[in-house]
Amino acid sequence: MANTELLELLEQGVESWNQWRAAHPDAEADLSGAKLIGWICSGANFKGVNLQDSDLSGVSLNGADLSGANLVRTRLFGADLHKTILDRANLTGATLKRADAQYASFRDCCLDGANMVGAELANADFTGAKLHHTNLERADLTRATLVASQLHGANLNSARLMHATLKSAILQAANLTDSRFNRANLTEADLTAAIFDRTSFMGVNLTGAILLETQTGGANLSGANLNNATLPPVEEAPYVDPTSPEEYAARALHDLMLGEV
Repeated sequence: MANTELLELLEQGVESWNQWRAAHPDAEADLSGAKLIGWICSGANFKGVNLQDSDLSGVSLNGADLSGANLVRTRLFGADLHKTILDRANLTGATLKRADAQYASFRDCCLDGANMVGAELANADFTGAKLHHTNLERADLTRATLVASQLHGANLNSARLMHATLKSAILQAANLTDSRFNRANLTEADLTAAIFDRTSFMGVNLTGAILLETQTGGANLSGANLNNATLPPVEEAPYVDPTSPEEYAARALHDLMLGEV
């Protein structure tokens, strides 16, 4: 449960909170289960704070520092996370649906099973982040950085990843239905068993990428760079002689008549 005194301190404003954090850098800050719906916490120092199971829906955390924070199952529905630092934070099972996290930093954080449907994540940094089975349906990841990120089984249905950087990212068994990766960098990415259905890879760099067990028939690969990519084996269709039996009979009759001449 959240520490009542700390909640009262935070209620006095971010300046008072940050002064206390600066004076007590090693003090445990427990705000778990807190109801901070709509609070203004822009620029707050929440490094390492325990916010597990808290409700931060609509909260303003613009420019706040939540690096190393415990945000397991925390609700951040519609929250303002613009330029927020969430490096190494634990957001397992958290809800960031429709959150604005443009230019936010999620480096090396855990977002396994998080709900990020419709989130604004343009230019965000997910380098080394874990996003196993994360729901990113309709999320905007334009120009986002997902270098070495782990998106195994993630749902990227209708997501926008134009010009995103996914070098060495793991997208095994990810759902890429209707997603757009136009001009993205997927160098050495692992897309084994990923679902391609109306997926756009126009102009994408897939150099050294792994596309085993995928069906590329539902993807637009116009202008894509597939140098050194590991592609699904091409199944050779059995040879079908186009000549009809009637044509064979006509040829045989023709040859017979020539022999009698």
